[in-house]
Amino acid sequence: MQRSKSVGDVSCKRPAGITAALFFVVRTHKDYFPHLTDIADTHLPIIVALRTHDVENAARLIQEHIMLIWKLFGVDHKKSG
Repeated sequence: MQRSKSVGDVSCKRPAGITAALFFVVRTHKDYFPHLTDIADTHLPIIVALRTHDVENAARLIQEHIMLIWKLFGVDHKKSG
């Protein structure tokens, strides 16, 4: 079952099997990262920290990653507001 979603001025349908969170990421992050490898590369340090069981570093890197996205959203919000 597909659900209609509106992202910005674009109306689109979420493919079956895709979570709402993943759909949001795919639809919005392309505005901030022109190539999928650019956003994927931001996850590499997190993956390394998790694989080496470096809990403190993983937590810090995840927080920084979340804040990177929020800052980008905030800049976009300030421009439109």
